[in-house]
Amino acid sequence: MTRFKGTGTRTVFKVNGASGCILEDFSPHHEKEVLLEPVRIFQVQTAEVCDSNHEKVKMKETEVDLHFVGGHVCTGVPLLDGSRVKALEVG
Repeated sequence: MTRFKGTGTRTVFKVNGASGCILEDFSPHHEKEVLLEPVRIFQVQTAEVCDSNHEKVKMKETEVDLHFVGGHVCTGVPLLDGSRVKALEVG
């Protein structure tokens, strides 16, 4: 995450259990970006604020003000009907 594009305070979400498309072939950047279909209910399981005193910043594993949130789409809650991504996944 040391090559994350942009400046200022940013938040990266890692969403487990959702559908999406890998945009690596289309993106001008080298990150593996994922465009998720709309998510209706998301449960946060972890949250990390990376300020200048954070261990990952000191170890140069990430940048100052790049924050992380992890979680998953709640089980039993369907994603939006008619989603093109969901149709490809099921088909």
